[in-house]
Amino acid sequence: MKNNIAIVASIVIVFGAFSNFLFPNLHLTQVEALKNFNLEKLPSISVPPVSTRDFDPVAREAWQIFQTYLQYAKVHNLEGLRSVSYQISATCNDPAKEKECNELMGGVYQFAKDFKEEYFTSTFYDDRQIVLITDNKASMVSVALVFTRDMNGNSKVLGIKWCVPEKDNQNICVETDPTKRDLDNNGWWDDVEALFYK
Repeated sequence: MKNNIAIVASIVIVFGAFSNFLFPNLHLTQVEALKNFNLEKLPSISVPPVSTRDFDPVAREAWQIFQTYLQYAKVHNLEGLRSVSYQISATCNDPAKEKECNELMGGVYQFAKDFKEEYFTSTFYDDRQIVLITDNKASMVSVALVFTRDMNGNSKVLGIKWCVPEKDNQNICVETDPTKRDLDNNGWWDDVEALFYK
């Protein structure tokens, strides 16, 4: 049990190191933590034999956008990344922080490059957002890929969210129940809106 807690703690710390590429206010100590992180310490994501979403066309398009996003991140193509991202962090919007931005892009790529489409077995969407979520029944964590959609249905990457299942409760990472997901009735699901820069 202690080892499991340590692994989860490592995920939280390291995700904080690169998530400022998706979320603002990067600290240099977080970049250093990312460079020293050992990816082999991550728990594996369980892979079901068959996807429950049957590769929905909307999910397939979102997945392809995410792959493009990762390729731009890999080669530090910030302008390309802008074209498939809903928002860019303050760090990457600051020309004086090009080195830190490149480190963040490299970190995002290293952290997510081994994700497989079949890991994301559940898809939820409407005309504004898409969420792809991994199965967490056999894993310590679940992962959600979150996208926005424009009026033409085009997708852009908003963020990556890691979640630890709550005790005796299957946490699917993002609230998707239509009666609970948009409590302020503004069209954005609350868990999606929480990823927007303030």
